[in-house]
Amino acid sequence: MSDTPNRYSHMAGNQYAKKHDRPANDSLSLRCNENDKYRWKLEAERAGKSLNGWVIEKLNLSIDRVT
Repeated sequence: MSDTPNRYSHMAGNQYAKKHDRPANDSLSLRCNENDKYRWKLEAERAGKSLNGWVIEKLNLSIDRVT
């Protein structure tokens, strides 16, 4: 058995975020460890946003930097 996780393993902090202008079936699943989840929640609270809204905003900023 391998020590490396496979794509079916369940990691802590499975988060789902969806864009509100998209159909409900267009969603994104993010996996993170507990430390990241806690840090992200704190940053979202400080920004006055929900965790999903904060993640979507960060992803959109990342996409804008690439394109």
